[in-house]
Amino acid sequence: MMRAICGLQNTLNSYLDIYKELKANGEFDNGYVNHFSWQVFKDCDDKKVISQCLTWMKEVTTEEPNYMYLDTYAFLLSKSGDLPEAKRIAEKAIAAAIVEDESTKALEKLLLNIILLASNITNENSDKRNSNLKVKLNEAASYIALRDSINLEVSEASVAWHMDHIYLMVNQIHKALKYSDESSYKAESNTTRDYVFTSNTLPRGKVTAPESVRPAENLIINTLQMHYDEALATIVKLPLLTENKHFNHPVLGTMNRDETITFLTIHTEHHLKIIRDILKDK
Repeated sequence: MMRAICGLQNTLNSYLDIYKELKANGEFDNGYVNHFSWQVFKDCDDKKVISQCLTWMKEVTTEEPNYMYLDTYAFLLSKSGDLPEAKRIAEKAIAAAIVEDESTKALEKLLLNIILLASNITNENSDKRNSNLKVKLNEAASYIALRDSINLEVSEASVAWHMDHIYLMVNQIHKALKYSDESSYKAESNTTRDYVFTSNTLPRGKVTAPESVRPAENLIINTLQMHYDEALATIVKLPLLTENKHFNHPVLGTMNRDETITFLTIHTEHHLKIIRDILKDK
């Protein structure tokens, strides 16, 4: 009957209303909710039905946090895409299974799949940001023939200075991430960082570049090329670092790997805008 219900997608809402009424009247007990929710996990893709079952299973596992109910809830959460909560509940289900002398194999497999899927999503997002950063680095390199251009109304520095500063930032910040102690990372709120990340902009002339990322006075093509090549190789390595590798910015605070990649992308675009303004009338 459960499979028939889930197969009739057009009538799911009416069945849900019936079950809601039964539950309100105390005729849809935890065992039946669990049984129905497991069938939904196996045979139903209707988001409304899944959402309702998740609500019910949250109540059920709060009342009776046993292995059987936690197991169903964990699998259903994974189907819904809520990976962090699915991981948390799967770990609770494994702990309950050990106490109740039940097999944990299926849950351990689920937990591994959740971890791998979450990791893949994180890496995909990092790769997208990285791809964007590569495009920006290539744009910076495209200005090599105009490297000596200066426009004092825009910036006291030449195009070459901004190009090299972009490359040095990528290279030096990667080193800071690489050698950071991930166990000491602690997420911190920072209103300035929130503004920068939301607006995707950095204000001009507000921060002086540290000595380690300040280009030499007499830049030559070989130096620019060397730093550019290093930056290209570096951005491939960035997503391979563990997530809690971090970088401490004097204004934006502590940023983990993904936040740092976002910052580098915004920072690179900031200096590209300056280069474009320098060359506007060229």
